[in-house]
Amino acid sequence: MGSILFSLSLAAYTVGIVLTILATVNRSVAAKIGSTIALSAAAALQLAAIILYVRATGRLPMSNLADFLMALGWLVLVGYLVVNARWKVPALGMVLPPMAFFLSVLGIVLPQKHSMTEPVMASKGILLFHTSLSTLGMAAFFVAAAMSLVYVLQDRALKRKQSGPWLRRLPSLHKADKAGLEALVWGFPLFTVGIVTGIGLLAMEHDNVKLAVTKPLFPILAWTIFAVVLGARLARGFRGRKAAYLTIAGFVLGLLTVIGINL
Repeated sequence: MGSILFSLSLAAYTVGIVLTILATVNRSVAAKIGSTIALSAAAALQLAAIILYVRATGRLPMSNLADFLMALGWLVLVGYLVVNARWKVPALGMVLPPMAFFLSVLGIVLPQKHSMTEPVMASKGILLFHTSLSTLGMAAFFVAAAMSLVYVLQDRALKRKQSGPWLRRLPSLHKADKAGLEALVWGFPLFTVGIVTGIGLLAMEHDNVKLAVTKPLFPILAWTIFAVVLGARLARGFRGRKAAYLTIAGFVLGLLTVIGINL
């Protein structure tokens, strides 16, 4: 039953992405409504499939790379639906739903290799808390990075005085900047708590606080980038291409780190 729901969700993904492209290119209201319905159905079907997966395996879909990518793909799609409903950024549908589809497909085709050791009973709750918040944080950063990419494309087009049907579909610099900042504000505390609990788990596993702090070097580096960007934006109004590039760099580093940990 779960595999059928996953297949149906991928079919709904495909329909939604095609309709999103048509809505963006042709500014079709019918295609826009249809894409929202199809992608919402994809999210609901994928959630139902994940719930069945959890019931069948007895674990959340975050214990290995395949599970993590599946959960991340669903969260990215939900993030797109929320952001588009709030900010009305149809051009984002050209980026996030295809990426969510790609992540979900990878989650299906990759082998179910369990790289995590079985935690002791006392740390199982912390592990669940850690993986859940880390995945939610990365999904929010995914949205922030996508909005930063949209900002860079729009900024470059304006400075080069370029025009075209695709560029005219992009949101204003102000809207792209505000939406990206909002996603960053949501993702940063989630990612922060995820890192802290991850360090706590390592300390419990190895009984070595120094090792627990030095081992997750790259997640801490990604956190530092986001902390600098967010702090500068909130305190000093830092924005523009530099902020967008740093957001993208922090996201890429964080994503590669999470994938590397689960390999």
